Amino acid sequence: MARLIRRQMGILLRVITLEAGGAAIQPLWFGLGARPARPAPANLRAKFLREFQHMGSYQYLEPRLLMIGRLLECLRRMGVFLSAQGPVTVDGFRLKNLSYWARYHCETVMGSLGCLSGYCNARCEFCFRYGSMFQRFPHRILCRSEARTRLKYYDPEAKKGLPYPVDDTGEIFLNRALLEILRAVRARAPEALIDDLTTHGNFLDAETVRRLAELKPVFVVISLNSADPALRARLMRGGRDEVGIRAFSLLREHGIPYIGSIVPWPTIPLEDVENSIRFLDAAEAYLIRICLPSFTRHSHPTAPFKGWEHWEKLGAMIERIRPELSTPLLIQPSWYLRREIRAHVDGVIRNSPAFHAGLRFGDVILSVQGKAVLTRQDAAGELVRRRRQGRGARLMILREGKRRRVDLAEDLRAADDCYPYKPAGYQPDPRMLFGIHFIDPFPLDSVVAMARIIREHPEARRIAVMTTVLGEGLFRKALGLLMQSPGFNLPLRKIRVTVAPHRHLGGNIVVGDLHVASDYIEHLEELRRLGYRPDLVLIPSSFTMGEWGLDALGRSYLDIEREIGCRVELVPTRPVKM
Repeated sequence: MARLIRRQMGILLRVITLEAGGAAIQPLWFGLGARPARPAPANLRAKFLREFQHMGSYQYLEPRLLMIGRLLECLRRMGVFLSAQGPVTVDGFRLKNLSYWARYHCETVMGSLGCLSGYCNARCEFCFRYGSMFQRFPHRILCRSEARTRLKYYDPEAKKGLPYPVDDTGEIFLNRALLEILRAVRARAPEALIDDLTTHGNFLDAETVRRLAELKPVFVVISLNSADPALRARLMRGGRDEVGIRAFSLLREHGIPYIGSIVPWPTIPLEDVENSIRFLDAAEAYLIRICLPSFTRHSHPTAPFKGWEHWEKLGAMIERIRPELSTPLLIQPSWYLRREIRAHVDGVIRNSPAFHAGLRFGDVILSVQGKAVLTRQDAAGELVRRRRQGRGARLMILREGKRRRVDLAEDLRAADDCYPYKPAGYQPDPRMLFGIHFIDPFPLDSVVAMARIIREHPEARRIAVMTTVLGEGLFRKALGLLMQSPGFNLPLRKIRVTVAPHRHLGGNIVVGDLHVASDYIEHLEELRRLGYRPDLVLIPSSFTMGEWGLDALGRSYLDIEREIGCRVELVPTRPVKM
């Protein structure tokens, strides 16, 4: 046994460095069955453990780290590590050869940092993350040294960096090192947009906003929820609500664009929701995000509302006031109000080329530069291509049954101030589509990939395709559109489209990205009891995380195949925005 342990430790120590009390150690021996060393004093442990991460938060993206940690934990129970100074309590490890581990996709330099803060001082009445799968691990705050290491190993051209933990994101300004970390980001990427800054705003006083403005270009997502301080305090329970409401005008004053966010919880009157939307419109938000209230059986064991009634009331109010606003509304889940796959314009950013050209919500883009487009995805692709070429775009649109031509020009310079589309000093971003706002498009390429997978399994006679309550109608429209295309063919008589309920999370969750493997297993077992036994099951890949195919509970999608006894394939699908 001792020989086996030494051999395993020799292999492990090629990959990791052991740590005790925050300091690296070089064990000389392992005492099997020896009395464990005393742990470091509690005050010292608290100090250095803040710079370590719980291994469980890596189980989705890099489960090998979890495996290493569990192996070390087993060794600790069997004996004690011995160094030149005597027995030591190993309570952490660090990876060696970080260049090897810097292979994970990170779209932006900010994304390479992972979670900035896992803590939140607000106790929002509507937060559906209470009791969620991500709250099983201890919260942590990104420290300066880890941020510097992550920035060092981030490759902006390849968009790859070190593995990052999947944590429940909290209030970023609880991280006292935040502005110092952001200055390090700016030094690493002088022209990059610093985004992913999501906050409740209650720490954005005048001095903090001024210091944030020194790091421009910066983009912020900030929660309003109610423009009435008393209602906001009752809803969010975070304190300093006057500061949070004042932050919107400070951001505008310093030329920092932002998305203003509202969760219209049913305890807030609809009149106040409308007033809050108009407040953000007057404050010149880039977008107004309205998150339709959601809850799980964990966050709210007693349902705060039932059915679709509250969403329907909100939808009616939104559609009534939308024509009066100059700011686009982003409704999430985005497919609730807009169940159409054509290239509908879902809003126009104020002071953008599209805004000045007269484009407006509800217009349907028929062609870009003479090339016909069928979907939002097609239109967005053409617009990005034109913008990256440094050219404008000629659109043919459909408005109120009539065709119109719209010309978009993009001749802005860095010094031009077109807030909030492009504040002074910000570079025009091709992804901004000349200021046209589209919701998440239904992914036709995923349907094409599904057809390819089906062709690879000609033996399958019964094919179950999993979708969601909101996605089912769009999927059928996409099929109808693609079936008219030459060369596209699907054996529709073999296919059964079905929706797996969110049994694990429960509540009113309808987004497919929040499924877990057990939801699909239970649904397929129910179908089997009803007499339907598929030979092939196709599931959107967006409920898994990373390249290992694990769900939010760390369970492999292959468990579905093992328990149900039929082939399961993941259809490549991008996650939708929540």
